Amino acid sequence: MELRQSLMPPSLDEAQVARLADLVEEIEDCINQGKNPESAIASFNTEVGRTYAKYEFCEIWGYMDLDEFVRMALRTARASTIADISYDELLELMTRVCQRKGTESECAYWFAILEANLPIESLSDLMYYLDEYLEQESRQGELSPQKILDLALVSQKKPAIAR
Repeated sequence: MELRQSLMPPSLDEAQVARLADLVEEIEDCINQGKNPESAIASFNTEVGRTYAKYEFCEIWGYMDLDEFVRMALRTARASTIADISYDELLELMTRVCQRKGTESECAYWFAILEANLPIESLSDLMYYLDEYLEQESRQGELSPQKILDLALVSQKKPAIAR
């Protein structure tokens, strides 16, 4: 399904991405050298429009490309509630996230759109810790994106699972 433009990840200024990736490297260097990275983290947070804690910058290179981390930060900060979003659009977003049909930052953006538009406290718990979320024994196989969406649409507000 083709998604309308308002559901697509926003395009980014590549110069800003490069500058913020350099800032993330500076933050990581401060952490690794035992220096205080708080002012650099505050600058990063101000520019991306989200609040990241010091621990989130530790060894990013071990799990994600720096540019992709910056793209994710910039894009997810722009995700919002969409008043006229349809079931079919929600299903397409859920399918793209579940099947990883995009880059990490694209999938993170779509996940943030889902979180903003579904009446569920912790979508990630439902998707990745379903048994604990539903307080059930282990189920057979994985749920389809449609089943996850349907469960999210009927779920009551429920706090995140304590780990």
